[in-house]
Amino acid sequence: MMKNSKIPFGLVKRKIHRYTRCVLFIMVITLAGCSSLSGGGPLEELPTATPLPGASTDDGLEVQPPDACLIGEDAVAQLLKPMGNLLAWQPGQDKLAYLAPVSRAWGWGVGDAVIAPVSDGEPVSTNDARVAGDLTWSPDGAWLAFVALRASDDQYSVFVWRPADDRLIDLLGEGAISDAYSSLKGIDKWLDNDRLRISESCGVDCRQLLAISVLGGEQRILRQIRESEDASLAVDSNQPAGFSLNEKWLNPNVSPDGLSVFFSDKKAVGWIASIEEGIKFPLDLKNGAAQESKWSDDSRYLAVRTEQQVLVFELNCRDGGEVRRLGE
Repeated sequence: MMKNSKIPFGLVKRKIHRYTRCVLFIMVITLAGCSSLSGGGPLEELPTATPLPGASTDDGLEVQPPDACLIGEDAVAQLLKPMGNLLAWQPGQDKLAYLAPVSRAWGWGVGDAVIAPVSDGEPVSTNDARVAGDLTWSPDGAWLAFVALRASDDQYSVFVWRPADDRLIDLLGEGAISDAYSSLKGIDKWLDNDRLRISESCGVDCRQLLAISVLGGEQRILRQIRESEDASLAVDSNQPAGFSLNEKWLNPNVSPDGLSVFFSDKKAVGWIASIEEGIKFPLDLKNGAAQESKWSDDSRYLAVRTEQQVLVFELNCRDGGEVRRLGE
């Protein structure tokens, strides 16, 4: 019969210590897993700060202090679906057209077209036109075309408005009904100062292009295309061929003089960059994300539309003073 062997006390102590460490490790892992599955969710990440002046960012540009001032702002109508350009600078002028809520504070779907000077002068606007979007100036700046949702039959049509004498023309009239639904329209381009080319729905997966005379009233169907080929309700931006744009920039828009580029990054921060100088600076978008941007013809002003506001910045400016309410 074998005698019971005695285990040294030191060995027992080491085994207990090792077992305790294993238990503690398992408890830590279990608690971490429970934390990530609990109703409170994972710990929130701290916001990433805008790089300080002088810092180099992942696009290789050096961050500089802002060299643009916010000089004007106003509310914009919010849309349920894309409706093309909601910002449009009058050619050769410092006047911006934008889609404002009827209440001038908040609104969905339709609103008024407002034309506001960013320096001197009084704004003007449409009244009860139910403007839906796609604001597009004629080349001479005399007419502003836009898509409207008519109150009489809830059909989309294309209107032109001459601010000089407040003349408003429904270009399609009875012909606005082009399908069994609401006959969505879009403005492709002005062909000259009297004629513009529009796109309209002609059924399921069908769009047709029409040329229409503003004053003569003539209409001509040019051709039919599929919906995927129609870009009439896309937001326009200037991206010249051969211009070096960083692939990480979102919705880049080059100024007419080619010296500046507005873009957003993946964190919704708005920037203006000078590629030649190798610098960029952030813009204060009032906690909004850029939906659209438009440069004035002289590259002096930049208008940015966020979800609820239009913001107008003046370049080469560090102290803009009081910010103007554009529609007042």
